[in-house]
Amino acid sequence: MSTTFSIIVPIYKVEKYLNKCIDSILNQTYQDFELILVDDGSPDNCPQICDEYAEKDKRVRVIHKNNAGLVAARNTGIKAAKGEYVCYVDGDDWILDNLLQTVWDKAISKYDVEMVVYSAVRQFTDTQEQIPKAVPEGLYNKNKLKTDVYPYMMYDSRKTFCTGLIFPVAWNKIFKRDFLLKHYCKEERIRMGEDNAFIFECLYAAENVFFCDDILYIYNQLKEDIRDILKQLCAYKGVEIIEGHLMPDHIHMLVSIPPKMSVSSFMGYLKGKSSLMIFDRHANLKYKFGNRHFWSEGYYVSTVGLNEATIKKYIQDQEKYDIMQDKLSVKEYEDPFKA
Repeated sequence: MSTTFSIIVPIYKVEKYLNKCIDSILNQTYQDFELILVDDGSPDNCPQICDEYAEKDKRVRVIHKNNAGLVAARNTGIKAAKGEYVCYVDGDDWILDNLLQTVWDKAISKYDVEMVVYSAVRQFTDTQEQIPKAVPEGLYNKNKLKTDVYPYMMYDSRKTFCTGLIFPVAWNKIFKRDFLLKHYCKEERIRMGEDNAFIFECLYAAENVFFCDDILYIYNQLKEDIRDILKQLCAYKGVEIIEGHLMPDHIHMLVSIPPKMSVSSFMGYLKGKSSLMIFDRHANLKYKFGNRHFWSEGYYVSTVGLNEATIKKYIQDQEKYDIMQDKLSVKEYEDPFKA
């Protein structure tokens, strides 16, 4: 007997959120699914966490592989999937327990759909914000897609900010597996915009798509928000971010600072400005970590004359140290924003 859904979770450095992600999937009210956890060479405790779940639940399969990026991890999952439909969940996000049941009841049990698109919210520290949805609920055949969706899919001039109708991400969509195998992103070197590389192709190729109004996916916005703040501040000063990694409670960055600027002045600017902006948007972090904890350590290194392998080894060594430090307890301050 075939499985209805294959849920694929690419995993890399998401130890802090992984249990919540996996639990939200295993708690689905619709039970006919398999969960494929693709460990993309994660250097933290993610591989062990995955194996523990596989030992406890027969629906869970774990694939361990060398790190090759998000696209390669997803593709590994697609090729291993046995379900009729494929669903993606990022390892630091989570889903509502009725996601599969809702998609089954509204779309798959009634229609031979190739894609299902559902609503989602952005999760900040203490608040949620619904991701705008512009396509009314219902089944859209090819003719209706041509008239109501395609002309405005990427760029909708009817809107104030000229955004498109479709949010081009993989995680709020379910695909028929046979259909997806013809249109998934095969270029695994892509590191940015990987979803755009195949989402629009899938929509253009689909004979039908069901759009669902229900909010079924929780997108963890905090890490992206902090990343964008740091990118904005670096860009303003003309500082290039060579490489950056999100650790469970801090950011590790390797930057190229122009000769006209001193390291100390730039680090003072980055620490001061980013702390203000982050705590302004996510006030309770001030009470969880405190400014001293938030900027307790800084690493400075000159990469002049060093080859790429040396720089990469430096980053890896620092990350090993950071992972060890993340296992230490951090004092929690009283949070006045919670009752």
